[in-house]
Amino acid sequence: MRITAFSLLALLLCGGACAEPASRLRELSFGAKGLIVPIYLGSDLKPSAVVRVKEVRKDYESKGFFRMGLLPIAVLDGVVFEIRQPESLASSLAACHQWLGARSAKRAELRDVQWVLGGSTTNRLACARAQLTDTGRWNLSGGVSLVSGTNRLESARAVLQVTGPNAGQLVMGAAPSCTHHLGAPVASSSERP
Repeated sequence: MRITAFSLLALLLCGGACAEPASRLRELSFGAKGLIVPIYLGSDLKPSAVVRVKEVRKDYESKGFFRMGLLPIAVLDGVVFEIRQPESLASSLAACHQWLGARSAKRAELRDVQWVLGGSTTNRLACARAQLTDTGRWNLSGGVSLVSGTNRLESARAVLQVTGPNAGQLVMGAAPSCTHHLGAPVASSSERP
């Protein structure tokens, strides 16, 4: 009975795989380690993004101080999204979101997460936790930092838009918030309004 429940949760988590090599991840199980998944766009022979996951494990949903034993969630720990084609950032983010599956939004959590965007200036976004939503936004928490060259922005929380016309838009902080695009260089503190 427990194995069946874990298998169903793993299938739910990976039900929206969009890349050919990622389609085999439907067999994903808790305890998987060292996953590397290339994400391809269209008929391009080079991956637009590579997703690296250190470990997949089971945890339980928390309500306040209590952990609910009847509400297991999949935890992807040590996740790195390498965006290899910065010119297709929006499509790459949407493909990563589709690979994770919008249906798994309430049943999955990413921990120790990084987005690395190569190019003329390497941008790196990092946070302790990322929770998917079914609206194409990821809620980031646990100390969010965006680094571009020698410039750095930090906030306790942020929201990253991964689908739609505003894909790549990062809203850091609560009030006053700072809106930034993941693909743009970060302005130094003296250049910010």
